[in-house]
Amino acid sequence: MKHKLLMTMNGQIRKLHAGVHDAEFDRHQLRIRVKRTRYLTDAFPSLSPLPNDAAASLKKAQAALGAWHDHFQWCLRVQQEDELESLAQKWADAAEQELKVAETALKKLARLLPDK
Repeated sequence: MKHKLLMTMNGQIRKLHAGVHDAEFDRHQLRIRVKRTRYLTDAFPSLSPLPNDAAASLKKAQAALGAWHDHFQWCLRVQQEDELESLAQKWADAAEQELKVAETALKKLARLLPDK
């Protein structure tokens, strides 16, 4: 069981590593990879090859990507619901700002990930 968990965790970290180092990688998919890696390392910290600083970095990246994704989805809703139009620019600006925060968090996280 321990060996299987360790293989799963290392595989998830490799996938995260690839996404974090690819500027063109879909940020929603990257959010999911960050979340999965974070939950695995939270659940099995003794098996994690990540440094202790990585837990906080994963959490920050997940929060920022989540906030960006929420605003991005709200902007899409504007296209379907005219009454939301007055909020469109505010949400778009917030999405842009959250993505900048996320990119900063991802750069820090990238430095904490072990080499492939």
